[in-house]
Amino acid sequence: PRSLTFAKLRNLIKSEDEAAAIVNCGGIGTLSNAMIIHSEKPLVLAEAVATLAELAWADSSLCSKTVKAGCISIVLAAMERHYAHATLQQMAIGFFRSLSYDGKCCRSMNEFNTVAAVILSMYKNPKRVEIIREGRYVIFDAT
Repeated sequence: PRSLTFAKLRNLIKSEDEAAAIVNCGGIGTLSNAMIIHSEKPLVLAEAVATLAELAWADSSLCSKTVKAGCISIVLAAMERHYAHATLQQMAIGFFRSLSYDGKCCRSMNEFNTVAAVILSMYKNPKRVEIIREGRYVIFDAT
C-alpha cells in the first residue's frame, strides 16, 4: 500500500543530502499528486504529509519548495475532509510546524488561514494531546 511506501520513504530521510536527493527525484510532486489522487484515503494522506514534514525538518530550504508545489492548500483540504482522523490531523499540524520556522512560509501559511485550521483541529480533537501540543507550537511560531 502507498501509506507503507511513504512511511518507508520518510524513514530514509536522515540528512539534508538524503532529503535533497528525494526532492531532486521529484519527491514533492509525487507526494502532492498522491495526496490529490488518494484524497479519500486518510492514512495515505497522513503518511504523505508526514513525509513532507520530514523533508522540511531535514532541510529547511525545502520548505519553500513545498509551498510552491501547492502543498499548503492540499494539506488544508485533507484536514477539512478528514477532520475526525486524528493521525492525519496530527501529521498535518506537524507539517505546518515544520514550515513555521521560515518567515516566507509563515506568510504563505497566513494567506491560507492555516492557523485557523489548526485551531479548528485542536477544537475538534480536544483529547488528542499530540494535536494540542503541536498546534500550540504552530500558533506561537506562525503568528
